[in-house]
Amino acid sequence: MAFNMHTSGDGWRLARSLIKLGHEVEAAHPDFTCRGTIGDAAHAAKGTRSDHNPFIRDPHTGLGVVRAIDIDGPDAELKKLRHRLWSLYAHQDDRLYRFGYIKGCSDNLINNWFLPFGTHRDDGDADHLHISVTQVNGKNPSAKGYIAAIDDTRSWGLTHIGPIGGHGAPVHRGVPWPGPQLHFGPHDFFGNINGPEESHGGGFANERPFVKMIQQRLIALGFVPDVTDINDEWADGIFDVEGNHSLTGATSHAVIRFQRAHMPGTKFFGQMWSDDWAKLFSL
Repeated sequence: MAFNMHTSGDGWRLARSLIKLGHEVEAAHPDFTCRGTIGDAAHAAKGTRSDHNPFIRDPHTGLGVVRAIDIDGPDAELKKLRHRLWSLYAHQDDRLYRFGYIKGCSDNLINNWFLPFGTHRDDGDADHLHISVTQVNGKNPSAKGYIAAIDDTRSWGLTHIGPIGGHGAPVHRGVPWPGPQLHFGPHDFFGNINGPEESHGGGFANERPFVKMIQQRLIALGFVPDVTDINDEWADGIFDVEGNHSLTGATSHAVIRFQRAHMPGTKFFGQMWSDDWAKLFSL
């Protein structure tokens, strides 16, 4: 059964996080289909009251961004997917929290905004699952509602659909410190590639995915000036510039901004130790 997800058209595109979600849903559930992304005439008449309308503008291209996807499938399986996404919302996944909606199915349940997590009834989507990602201010939606997280293409963890924390759980928060995997000793850290032996900055290929994760998270949290797309080439897996022996660079400075905001007591500004890592991926 074809999923048939429309991702772009004249003047609009689908949020990249939803494209990623659609591909994962299609792979995990071949009996699911995409009911739609861009709204029809009835949706268009609702203006900013419908997240199927591309009223939010990509600040880089000016394209309208559709923030919603509707999915058809067996009701029980749709509810499992809804529960999975509710779990992500409850854990403040920045693609959904605070103004994302995950609603529908036969019971018409929809998540409340903000925390503690809860649900209420909202009729109108009983025969499908509606999923929308967040925006700047859901109570006053406007063209300026773009948030970089809605274009984050990290996995939704839908290899097996279930509560957060199971197999295939997303890697953006609560990420285990990779030190043991990389054979880090107690004095090893992620830092400038030109630093001492203990400073791991992508000099070895197995370090680069983790450096890139750091860089992408710094982008997502707003600590990289003038870069909002986590897929930007700025996140290259290299901690600063190889051969620059000043031991400072763009990644170091972004880490320092993060530390000043969230780790002000650190003694190692510009270096990513296990406690910095834990904080970075808990936000």
